[in-house]
Amino acid sequence: NMFRELDDQWGLAFASLNLGGALLLHHRYADAIPHLEECIPLARAVKAEVFLSNALINLGWVHHWLGSVEAARARLREAVKHAAVPDNRESLGRALEALAAVDVNAGDPELAAILFGAADGVRRSIGAGVWMTDRGSHEQTEAQLRTQLGDTAYMAAADSGRNLTVDHVLELNSAG
Repeated sequence: NMFRELDDQWGLAFASLNLGGALLLHHRYADAIPHLEECIPLARAVKAEVFLSNALINLGWVHHWLGSVEAARARLREAVKHAAVPDNRESLGRALEALAAVDVNAGDPELAAILFGAADGVRRSIGAGVWMTDRGSHEQTEAQLRTQLGDTAYMAAADSGRNLTVDHVLELNSAG
């Protein structure tokens, strides 16, 4: 591959993130793992925080869809830590929302609703919406939360998450 020949670590990080992301979108979860894993050390090396956090988020989704709750949580918690810098709020919202999906499926809808609300709060703080690639999972998670908690409890938990500061969200993330 051209980036390898050029020894272009930034280009290689970008390419592996995109390839892994494309495989994830096509539900080729196992195939996506090596590309996303390859992106991580490259992104660290070139200090490309956005690549790093999105590779971790995509790995979180991959492990989630493959049914590995602990692996998904570990990657997403790491993503939250990396995305906590102010200029990476978009990744932080993605990471929190993916964690909400993991938690609602793992039987903790209350925490999931708080995280889901927190993701919305983070996105609103920068005027961002849900990424197009995340819309399907966004709707699925919201529907599961409403079903499991009921509308009133869901709205209350999501509102409490929406009002959390980033510091509080990070405390929430390190617990558990």
